[in-house]
Amino acid sequence: MPAAPADLDRLTQDIRALRPAHAHPDMRTHLTPALLAALVAVGTPEGRWSLADALAYLRRMPDEEQRAASIQALARRDLPHDIPALLDIAHHLQQAEHRTTALIAIAACQPAEAAQITWYAAFRTARQIEDGETQASALIAIVPHLRPELLREALEAAYQIEPNNECSQAKAMAVVINCMPAEQQPQLWEETLDQMQAKHEESYLACVLSAMAPYMPPAQIGFVIDRALRCTDEEVFADMLEGIGPYLPIERVSGLLAMAETMEDEFFCERVLRELLPHLSKQEIGRVFTIEQRMVDRGWQIQLRKAILPYLEGEQQQAAWVQLLDDTLGDNNEWGFARNPPAMGLLPPTMVAEAFKATLGMSSDLFRAQALAQIAPHLPAHMLGEAIEAAQGIESHTERAQVLVSIATRAAFWDDILDTLADIENLSEREEIIEQIAPYLDQRQVDRALDLAQKARTENRWEVLLTILPQLAADHLGIALALARSFPNDPQRVEALQSISPHLDEQHLDDAFEIAYTMEHTSNRVRALSAIVVHFPAEQQIKRWHEVLAEIQVSPAGQSSLLQDILPYLQSEHMPTVLQFIEEMQGENEPIASTIQAITPSLRPEQLDHALDVVRRIESEWHRTRALAYLSPRLPDEQRFVVLDEALSIAYGMSNDFVRTTSLLALAHFFPSAQQGSILREALHSALSDQNNILD
Repeated sequence: MPAAPADLDRLTQDIRALRPAHAHPDMRTHLTPALLAALVAVGTPEGRWSLADALAYLRRMPDEEQRAASIQALARRDLPHDIPALLDIAHHLQQAEHRTTALIAIAACQPAEAAQITWYAAFRTARQIEDGETQASALIAIVPHLRPELLREALEAAYQIEPNNECSQAKAMAVVINCMPAEQQPQLWEETLDQMQAKHEESYLACVLSAMAPYMPPAQIGFVIDRALRCTDEEVFADMLEGIGPYLPIERVSGLLAMAETMEDEFFCERVLRELLPHLSKQEIGRVFTIEQRMVDRGWQIQLRKAILPYLEGEQQQAAWVQLLDDTLGDNNEWGFARNPPAMGLLPPTMVAEAFKATLGMSSDLFRAQALAQIAPHLPAHMLGEAIEAAQGIESHTERAQVLVSIATRAAFWDDILDTLADIENLSEREEIIEQIAPYLDQRQVDRALDLAQKARTENRWEVLLTILPQLAADHLGIALALARSFPNDPQRVEALQSISPHLDEQHLDDAFEIAYTMEHTSNRVRALSAIVVHFPAEQQIKRWHEVLAEIQVSPAGQSSLLQDILPYLQSEHMPTVLQFIEEMQGENEPIASTIQAITPSLRPEQLDHALDVVRRIESEWHRTRALAYLSPRLPDEQRFVVLDEALSIAYGMSNDFVRTTSLLALAHFFPSAQQGSILREALHSALSDQNNILD
């Protein structure tokens, strides 16, 4: 699904902030899921990550939640997906909620027949989730895709959601009922609503019915309205109306408005009227205006007036805006105006000017700054100079800078902001503002920002420097390298070198290599060296890679992990050495299979037989079938189908249900479509006949 322009703008900004070092993945651990997906789908001026790069990065993410979210982000992109690899990563997630998230995302991008197995696996896994709200959300996503014979089990699962999550449980039940055969739904709705009414007190019933409202047919919405009108507690009545507000039948609105006119508590009355407003005629809006005029509490009166304004027109609306501004500031309610000003986007230009003038009269420096920051983006161009002058009059350096930032997006007053930054004593606040404005600065202003950032002494100083690094002139890179060397922490130095390397010339690359060699731990040393090597001239890279491989070779502990860290950078000429490494990984089944998968695209034809020999020595049947499948697309046709049949024969003979099902599912995608159906049916049969929830 194509991204909206706003999404693309946001991704562009995020990728710019990430720094353009992604032609080769540097395996930084702080890539967000959205950015990881963007590097594959969009890329940077220096290039795009391949899907294999992203999957290699994903496998090494230490955080399960981030791993699941990354699978989700990749699956949402319009990309050719490596479904077996994604499923393998998903099934290795330990926590049920994260595994379910990943499986849902994968199922959504699979062909319908194959997706049935994944949806079923997601459903069985979701039943293992302990948190009721999370389990309910998972069921809501899964149930519309389940086979009809599983819906009764799904309804039972919804009923069994832990009792302290009534609203989540109700929503899940509603979704399941809507997926049941149409002739069964009326009776199921009636039974469920009767159970809810008998089970819950009024206060809980409001939450439960509101949760179910988006899924109810009109007849059942009428049931909720009837129940709401019988409420003696105005708070419960307001709660119910807030839940069903968007779904109100037009013929019931007048009765609810009449009920609102009799309410005593103005807070709850205001809540009810806000829900009714979108459904009212002009005449009925006049009745709401009458209720607002007689309110005693100024706060709720102003809130209701704000809600009514978009439904007024012409002079009536403008008069109401004037009254609202007068009331808000006339009551000296500066806090309320600053934190919740009228929606400036709805105001005509003359009224924006009035709001601006009212803001200038505020006595509180803090509230004046907050209000100015919200009004500035809507000011006419000829008033921006006056806004700058008003901002310069704010005593707090930090608040002044924030207002200037809001104005500078309209007109480039960046030097004024930099002048203000120099006076901010709170270094963390200074750094935060530098990060906001860095993408907009020219070269001269970047130099000033660098000087301000270097004076900082807080832990995130380096993050600020990283933000502006892509725009630095070449003579600043020596300074950046000196700063990288000065960090006492190896992981920080790794991140620094990864970010700097794309911008270094050959002389500075040698200096960076020297810094990397001083790191104590092999893993940090290898990560840093790998990020640097790819930026050397091509004729030097082979020699440098041999140095990196030598670092791995002398460190047997964690060798497979280190090797996978550098795989995205390696060329075909390094593969014999890599295969030799793999042969020496005795008993490490999963790393061998994963490494074979990662190097397969880089293998030369004459290296494939060597790789097959390595794979056939893998002890684990599961990992052996996976590795054979990963190699198969690179083999000549006559050899490929022999290897696939070999893998399929191993899978059919597996005694463990879990291993057999997942192996068949992974293998099916490598066979021609004419053969996939029988393999998938066998996998589905294996999964459905499992008595031990093996797909959980």
